[in-house]
Amino acid sequence: MADDHAFVKGVENALKILRQIKAAAASSERKAAARIAQMRREAAILRSNRGKIVAAPSWLKWDPGRRVWAKAKAAVHKSELDAMEKRAEAIEKQINEIREAEARKALERREFRELVSVLLKARNSVSSLGPMPESIKQEAQKAISSLRNATGRRRRNLAAVSEAARQIASVAERWVEARARQSIESQSKPKRLPAPARAPTDIYLPISVGLRHQAIKAGAKYDPEGGTGSRMYVPKGGVLLPLNDFLPLAFRQRPLNLSFAEIPLHSRRQNLWTMFSERTWDHVRQANFAMTGRRCIICGNRTEGPEDLVGKQDSVDCHEVWNWTVPSSENGVGIQKLRGFLTVCHFCHMMFHEGFFEERLRKLYPDDVVKKFLDGLMDRRRVFTRMPIEAITAQIEKEKAILKSKARVKDWIVDLSHLSQQDYMRHVKPTFLLGNKAGVSPFQIAGLAFVATDGTEWPARNVREVYEEAVRAAQGLKRPEQPKAFERTSVRV
Repeated sequence: MADDHAFVKGVENALKILRQIKAAAASSERKAAARIAQMRREAAILRSNRGKIVAAPSWLKWDPGRRVWAKAKAAVHKSELDAMEKRAEAIEKQINEIREAEARKALERREFRELVSVLLKARNSVSSLGPMPESIKQEAQKAISSLRNATGRRRRNLAAVSEAARQIASVAERWVEARARQSIESQSKPKRLPAPARAPTDIYLPISVGLRHQAIKAGAKYDPEGGTGSRMYVPKGGVLLPLNDFLPLAFRQRPLNLSFAEIPLHSRRQNLWTMFSERTWDHVRQANFAMTGRRCIICGNRTEGPEDLVGKQDSVDCHEVWNWTVPSSENGVGIQKLRGFLTVCHFCHMMFHEGFFEERLRKLYPDDVVKKFLDGLMDRRRVFTRMPIEAITAQIEKEKAILKSKARVKDWIVDLSHLSQQDYMRHVKPTFLLGNKAGVSPFQIAGLAFVATDGTEWPARNVREVYEEAVRAAQGLKRPEQPKAFERTSVRV
């Protein structure tokens, strides 16, 4: 409850700070307008005085004579007139500079107005949500801490304040989504089956070679004919509890909580293997395969099935886990954040891509066979999550409704901070494919340093910076020049 109260208070503080910034910006705008008006009056007076100096007397009516008079006066007072003209030009230049500065500030004011709107929605939505889920408490504390750091100095860091406000809004959105999922569970009240006490069949362990001896001490057996994957297994009838930390996720004491919803419409092809080179993707997936002993993290098996459907036999896939957030629904830009990877067999992989799986099935088999495969896929979900099929269906429909609200977002920036933090990427520079199938440009990538196929090096950029550029581009404003890349020794992959 203390965490909930601190977060709500943090939202209120963020609103208060943003309103103060908004008020200060409005005051600055008024002062700038007053200054421009004063400078215009000064320039008008200078030009009026200049005209008076060279003006002919009223008694001189002859036009050629008036022109001669003006020319003579201009020659006599040349230095004074030049000084007045330079001063008038300097004033006009200052006015243009002030206008340009105000135009930039106008974008900031628009951003702060959007943030105030987002935080108001966040405050109203979380005020009656109940306890904060454990899964987002750490992120909530980090967001509140960022806000304190940004406002604790004598002079506020506006960029940091904006970033902290966005983090708070993101936490609120995840809180709402978590409560929506809890609501489904409470309404349907699915009774999950307990984990099996003994192995219903031989269960192979998705562990690396380095954990083999620990698994043997816990009771695992070694299969010398276990193929190319991990050869450690629990024999049929073996006790599972001592090996809980080594088991596939489907057999652990805590049941699986997986999301099976489809990907948002405009980000469906935005994945690592379409955006980066084949060598880069192969490096990433092979590193993840090694961590699970080249076995499915969910069921412990390797791919088996009709070759025309599953492709390569006795293999595994690398499933990318993403999270999609929309800081503001008004600008049509969202953030697609990489959360991790799952090493899975083909049929466990298809639990997350049912639409793609069904489309492929219909190209190969008649309707009755397609139905059999899809029923088997749903039954696989039931066994692994230990939930009734009705509860799984309700969960999928609810998740689809949540993602449907994000279908209007057309531009998604890609946050790859998680990938850059992995040890296997420490001395590696990924290769980004220009003109890739996903249609993603280097400007959309955040959190990861990479080199484009034209040889240009791009530094790891802050998510907020990339997001703001995407918002300006969506509004028809010109993107800045390519970020200046840093230089360091790296291995190109």
